[in-house]
Amino acid sequence: MHAKPGSDNKAQGGAALLLVLVVVALLYIVVAELVTRSEFDSMTSENYGIEARIREGTKLALQQVLQDLADDAKEASGGAEGLAAAAGAMGGMGAMGGMGGMAGMGGAAGLGPEGGAAEGGAPAGDSSRDSWFEPKSYFDDNRITVYAFVEDENRKFNLLSLLSEDEEFRELSRERLLRLLDIHWEGYEEDISRGDAETWVQAIEDWMKGRGRNDDRPRIPLATNADGNEITLPLDLDELRMLPEIPAECWDDRIVGRSVRVGLSAILTVHSSLSLASGGDEEADAGSTTDKPVTALAAAGAGKTDEESEGPATLGSGVRININTARPSVLRCLEDEAELSRAVVDELIRYRNEVDEEAQAKSESQTLEEGYESFGEPSGEQKRIFKTVDSLEDVVAWRNAPQSEAKERFQAMLTTSSNVFTVHLAAVYKRDESGRSYLVLRSRARFARVQDGEKTVLQPLTPLRRVDALRLFVSDFPDEEDGEMNLDEYGEYAGEERLWNPFFIEFYDPKKRQRRR
Repeated sequence: MHAKPGSDNKAQGGAALLLVLVVVALLYIVVAELVTRSEFDSMTSENYGIEARIREGTKLALQQVLQDLADDAKEASGGAEGLAAAAGAMGGMGAMGGMGGMAGMGGAAGLGPEGGAAEGGAPAGDSSRDSWFEPKSYFDDNRITVYAFVEDENRKFNLLSLLSEDEEFRELSRERLLRLLDIHWEGYEEDISRGDAETWVQAIEDWMKGRGRNDDRPRIPLATNADGNEITLPLDLDELRMLPEIPAECWDDRIVGRSVRVGLSAILTVHSSLSLASGGDEEADAGSTTDKPVTALAAAGAGKTDEESEGPATLGSGVRININTARPSVLRCLEDEAELSRAVVDELIRYRNEVDEEAQAKSESQTLEEGYESFGEPSGEQKRIFKTVDSLEDVVAWRNAPQSEAKERFQAMLTTSSNVFTVHLAAVYKRDESGRSYLVLRSRARFARVQDGEKTVLQPLTPLRRVDALRLFVSDFPDEEDGEMNLDEYGEYAGEERLWNPFFIEFYDPKKRQRRR
């Protein structure tokens, strides 16, 4: 038998066609892989470039923030209540965690010219009039903008008061903390009971006193523990996030509807009571104060001077609270309402929210001279401030309140200056020109403002690192404000900046940004 003519050619043709299809499929897979790999590498390179720009922008913004803090100290040196002009320092700023290692910044980098001591040597006041007080942008390259919110730690209640050697002050501080936790979220669903507050305070005390420490909750090997002392001072408030008794969501700010629930991190601190550790020998002790390590110091009791207290002298005002910047709940907790009327305390808070007409006129005049009106930015309201603690007498309600031990205790816990500052930074990267898609990266660093002879330096306490915590700028009476802020009064540029500032609640309403466009 013989095969039909042409059958072999047809079989070979079918095999060839199949082979071509296989080769084409393989080529498609290879080319697709190459294209995908190339696009992935391109996106990776672009992301690395964006990350590098964000790191550099964050570093530059931090320098500008510290420059502001130094300049404020310099300006204050001209008055009777001034501080020596600042020559800032950002020594030892470590790598920025999670951002590929930001290069360290050299120590003692001058931020401003040195100046003479202030007349009378009185400490400078820190208040809403300072340039760092409200969040604003410090770096902008069109696509990347870095905003900063400077928060003085002296506006908060210091938990180290619970470890004071003065038993009377220690018990008083514990009662104040209980009141603070009890009233902080008063009127909201998040409000906790007195019993819950007691549980939280006990957990905080146990943590600092070393109770229940184990492999899962180890003690930090501090020099203060070398003599067998079980008390372990927290290096950062974030340590207390490990406490199961306190819900994790209570620590950071939260947005609920159109209002903000201020977190515990905004009212509690462990950083405002600091001291300079001894150098160990006479030669070291005679050197610059900024060459010595800055360490936490448990409060010995408000109202005591350095001569009356044993141990190293505290820097600044210790655990005292800045009357110009403190949250309302922090001020209200200092005394029981039965002994010092809350209405009196509220009048103090309202006083610092009133416009100082004289200061406002001076500010507007200066703004016109410098020509800032061309940018469409408001000069900013100049609020009343307490220049000294004795200035409380300027408030009628306080002046008319009967003299009592509660009133004296309240005043003894106050100051008008701050020396420890937490710098919150938020870098906003707009993925497109319209701003519909964007990325926000948050970081944080903390500095102590230390007097060193005739200059002031900013000594790093905690390095710049990536954080996920939400922090917002909240007014003293947010419930009394109109829910729809009129941004037209800010001008085109300033209104747009506020809408893009992650430290204001308006940022989290994209519809408002779209309406403005």
